[in-house]
Amino acid sequence: MTKHDSQASRSRRRSLVRSRHVGGLAAVAWLAMLAAPATVAGGDLSDLVKRAVQDQRQEADRAAAPRPGREEVGRNWDAFLTVIIKRAGRDAPPGALRDELLAVLIDERHQVVTLLTDVSIDAPELMSTMFETSWEQLSPLLQRIAVQLPPDLARRYHQFVEAGELMRAAERLGVARELAGSPESLRALAQILVGSDGIDPLRYDTEVDPELRRIFGFGEPLEPPATSPLLGPDARPPGAHRPLSADPLSALANWLFPVAWASPAPTERLALVARLNNWIPGQRQEVREYVPLVHDMLRLTAAEAVGADIENGDVAAARVYPDLLIATAWQESCWRQFVRRDDGIEPLVGPAGSVGLMQINGKVWRGLYDPAGLEGDIGYNGRAGAEILHHYLRDFALRSGEHHAPGGVDNLARAAYAAYNGGPGHLARYRKAKTSAHLRAVDRAFWSKYQAVQAREEGSMLSCFPTAR
Repeated sequence: MTKHDSQASRSRRRSLVRSRHVGGLAAVAWLAMLAAPATVAGGDLSDLVKRAVQDQRQEADRAAAPRPGREEVGRNWDAFLTVIIKRAGRDAPPGALRDELLAVLIDERHQVVTLLTDVSIDAPELMSTMFETSWEQLSPLLQRIAVQLPPDLARRYHQFVEAGELMRAAERLGVARELAGSPESLRALAQILVGSDGIDPLRYDTEVDPELRRIFGFGEPLEPPATSPLLGPDARPPGAHRPLSADPLSALANWLFPVAWASPAPTERLALVARLNNWIPGQRQEVREYVPLVHDMLRLTAAEAVGADIENGDVAAARVYPDLLIATAWQESCWRQFVRRDDGIEPLVGPAGSVGLMQINGKVWRGLYDPAGLEGDIGYNGRAGAEILHHYLRDFALRSGEHHAPGGVDNLARAAYAAYNGGPGHLARYRKAKTSAHLRAVDRAFWSKYQAVQAREEGSMLSCFPTAR
């Protein structure tokens, strides 16, 4: 095919999409194009139209089939986006491009979680919104990756982007709105890039994906969680889980004046995790002992992550990271992993489904962390939150130079928390005039807590526990 023929073919396809009179025929032509992308790239659109006419009876069957609901649409889109970004991350060089790909995935997952809480948005509108916001960010990244690839692989990227642009045009013009929400069309679109090797590109599961973690710089999966004995059918009754320290004053002293933690002892952290997994504090004396032990666990957890920053010369990140981690746990959960409910004990769950000490949303971080560990193990939850914060601190706040803005090094903590709270797109919201009043209040509350942690203000840090006042 000549360059002129290729341009003419693309022009005819765009004309078909722009025509509101073809209606369902455009939908069938779109599905036919997705089913045979190579034919589209090298053939004439008239062949697809002929096939579309022949398949109109099948179109009626598709219209009669039940449409996916909101939750299914959200899962399908997440699975589709994940498989595309994972493939692109595999093909992209390590560094900024991979970080940008992960930022798209995490931002869009935050968006899905938010949209699913709005019951006024129906499934087709949900998919249209997700496709539009994702595509604006994803398409330029895929094109930047394609120019660095061998011609055959780059061609697949170009075909995928062109097909996605056609789908986007159809969505914008109201032609075949159901296509984006159709599992068949999403599968076919994904297969243009990832191929057809028997793996369903819309497969949605909650298992940890080691390759996804490695591609995006999180390393090997965290060690398996140790589920708290407070949960499940063999849980101890409330009141039977009060392991008091032999030396409460030492625990408090370590909290207010932390000892050097550059060489953490994993056994010490694991011992703390075992105790905290078996404990919900009650009265003031318990809280005054419990909170310093949570801080000890978090500082040991921070030390495991921050050592690499010290070795790499990222002294600014190393300085703010431990207090950032503790202030985030305070802001998100008041240092709690579990709560009492109806004479039982459950993981702490936030309004959007985030869980535990660090309030990590399993839908947002699907594939990177074990949901059972996030819910049932304070140590696993703390490690996951520490990894996420470290990622935002090192690969976003530090790389973006937030510490060079007015406010200095502590801006790194404010920026990393903003991204932790709302996704990578929120990195600089703490210093933007257009940030909503609600988010400004969230950021102010974090900043106040971060300063209190820096100053070791015991009274302030205990104030979120009513029984400790």
